[in-house]
Amino acid sequence: MSDAVRITFQGSAEERDQLAREAAELLDGDEEFRRFVRLVTVPVEPGRMGGLAEALEIVGAVEPILTAAVGALGYWLGQRATAAPVTFEVRQDGVTRRITVDEAGLDEALRRFEDFAAGRSASDEGEGDVAGGDPVARPGP
Repeated sequence: MSDAVRITFQGSAEERDQLAREAAELLDGDEEFRRFVRLVTVPVEPGRMGGLAEALEIVGAVEPILTAAVGALGYWLGQRATAAPVTFEVRQDGVTRRITVDEAGLDEALRRFEDFAAGRSASDEGEGDVAGGDPVARPGP
């Protein structure tokens, strides 16, 4: 398992910013997770007061902490998905998986998210629809 999991939400810049900040606030509000959470922002554009959040990273968390943080995020995502689907990409160890959480496929999508973040899912899992978590081929730093 990698020492970092990066979560990037899909949508407009403002939607991505809002979701990343809400997720970071959720985890930052828990003393157990606070030191492992990092909000990644893009450089400030001319005429703006601050940078937009680009992603949320969970960095350096040992497996039990990472599992608990992903579980908390999964619960939050489940609540958000009752209003509208939430699509995000999870990146770990140079592999990125796109997942859409919606009300209909909530349990399966969250299971795949948790398995992937814990390093338990690989290309040997069946490739499903986006809700199941399609791999996204991208080289990474």
